[in-house]
Amino acid sequence: MKRCIGFGHLHISSWVVAALSGALSFESLASATIYVAKDNAGAAAPYGTWETAAADVRTAAIYATNLVATAAADSVEILIGGGQYTTDNNIYVCSGVTLRGATGNRDDVVIGQGAYTRQTTKRIVVAQGTGAIIADLTVTGGYVYAHAGNGKHDYGGGVKLTGGAMITNCHVTACTGEYGGAAAGLYVSGSYAYDVMVDKCTTKPWKAATPIQTKGYAVLVDGNSVVDRCQIVDNSATGTKYSANQYGGALCVFNSASSTYANSCIVRNSLVARNSATYTDNSNGWLGIGVSLKGGIIESSTIVGNTANVAGQAAGVVVFKDDDSTIRNCHISENFCGETLKNYNVHTGSTSHYRRFQYCCTSPLHASLASCVLDVDGTWEFDEAGCVSLLKESPCIGAASPQPWMVGATDLYGKDRKLYGAADIGAVEYVKGLGFVLSVR
Repeated sequence: MKRCIGFGHLHISSWVVAALSGALSFESLASATIYVAKDNAGAAAPYGTWETAAADVRTAAIYATNLVATAAADSVEILIGGGQYTTDNNIYVCSGVTLRGATGNRDDVVIGQGAYTRQTTKRIVVAQGTGAIIADLTVTGGYVYAHAGNGKHDYGGGVKLTGGAMITNCHVTACTGEYGGAAAGLYVSGSYAYDVMVDKCTTKPWKAATPIQTKGYAVLVDGNSVVDRCQIVDNSATGTKYSANQYGGALCVFNSASSTYANSCIVRNSLVARNSATYTDNSNGWLGIGVSLKGGIIESSTIVGNTANVAGQAAGVVVFKDDDSTIRNCHISENFCGETLKNYNVHTGSTSHYRRFQYCCTSPLHASLASCVLDVDGTWEFDEAGCVSLLKESPCIGAASPQPWMVGATDLYGKDRKLYGAADIGAVEYVKGLGFVLSVR
């Protein structure tokens, strides 16, 4: 079953398996399984059966960490039974530990926040290191804060991934970032995100007296990271001041040293849609409500229906100056700043920098977008299940530039990337209608 907004279950594509095989494989000296059952009265270490399962997730994670740290186990899988769990402290997942919902349906296990105090970061899950995996669950209600006065940032209100960690088949929702708290929902640094939905997160990148630089609203990606088949939808940013050097919107790919991380961040086969920003002043800032990109690749993705209430550089995609960023094979459509269609822009304003947009479908077509095709209104839609789809008149069909990774790969919903021989622009492949046969006797 294809996963639309809240539907289905997907498996990791072959190219992702290849990319992660080195990071996630190791010779196991010993392995262990720890179980978690909500409020289990019979909880008893080592939590090795459902009858003796840990009563909460954090207790199980601490125990798993100790097993790995003491070399009692090389790898540990924590299986979480269905239910809604509350934590008032970070849940840490270290290298060699997998935190997994037991049923495989991410809606069955929900890990949320108790009451938090403003100005104190209270994220839900932190995963660090090769082989640290979060899978098959929902994270909700995380909070990240960084005080404007000290110029510091903090990252990842819901989930923070660093050092080769991975999140897959998860839902990160209803998280908040304030006062320089970047990446309200998900922070991916030198790590991997696959088949993740991030929605209904809110960022407030402002403080009236001392606004500071803010990078990313719902999702921030940096370092040597891969994001594939993810959906970043229905997130919002609000504030009274959009100050200088702020980057953001729904997805921000930001590498401060682009010469070091040139094209090292890859976002692929993903949907960035229906995100919004509401500001009373953006005179000093620049907007990329859908995507802001500095040093990385966004390819075969769909960026549609993102909006800002004020004038800005673009509501769809903004590329920051002439570094090694690339926007390739992307469908960028119906993104508005106020009443003005603003699908894309480059921060510097230099027309030569538009060459970073390659084989995209968008409108209008700048003279420097030589390889791109003109978008046509009414040739894509969200269906009743919440899936974005191309209609048969779409100029995206068969117009993508072939890439080596496409062989054997799938689109956002699991369809072959070359379903009819040539790949389509955007996150999804067009599927021909079945039609009908009329027989007359």
